[in-house]
Amino acid sequence: MTNSRDTRNWYQKKRWIFIWLIFFPPLGLILLWITRWSRWAKTVGTSISVFFLIVGLGGTLPEQPPEVTSSPPPETVSSLRVEVDPPTPTPEPAPDAFREAINYATEAVNLGQTAQTIDDWEAAVNLWQRAVDSLGQVPENSSYFQTAQAKITEYGANRETAQQQAERIRQEAIAAEQERQRQEAARAQPQPGSPIRAAASGSCDCPYDTDSAGRRCGGRSAYSRPGGRDPICYVGD
Repeated sequence: MTNSRDTRNWYQKKRWIFIWLIFFPPLGLILLWITRWSRWAKTVGTSISVFFLIVGLGGTLPEQPPEVTSSPPPETVSSLRVEVDPPTPTPEPAPDAFREAINYATEAVNLGQTAQTIDDWEAAVNLWQRAVDSLGQVPENSSYFQTAQAKITEYGANRETAQQQAERIRQEAIAAEQERQRQEAARAQPQPGSPIRAAASGSCDCPYDTDSAGRRCGGRSAYSRPGGRDPICYVGD
């Protein structure tokens, strides 16, 4: 048996694309948009990459060297003044709730790329909802609050898309089951010309009955002979 091998190039694999989206967004975005992923997955991946790019650009700026005034004459050394810029504040770390939301969103994106069943899409809906709930826990005094509020709207829209996919598959399954039941009912319904009852022995009312000797009545049956009794033997008679 031949072992299956992944013949895709490294830049076509999900893990490399996500690594570049986070650590080098320009290249990551190029790799993302040349994949065959759905437009929805590309849009979400782009949003996540832009977020990390914004967070990265908001990092600590290098501290400016102290600005020192020129040395005064020796007789005024006692009045020397040194002007130093105030230190740049350290950026606030992302709240735990915000990081959890990003993790849930990443899981939802990955699941949405392979989802095929109702259970898959309902799991994606649950992940998007958990991401929204986590963002709602980011405090108002956090520097991430405005970003969290924007992503609540974005993730809510993604949740609605996943719900629509789950509902579409559910309706298709219902329609398929109804068609199956219709076909079974049609097969179970007697067709015109089919025997109206099981064969009887010794009566020879219908062609499919048998005489006392066990022989099929056929043309000797009352149904087949003109005049006399006229039994109903077939559907539609």
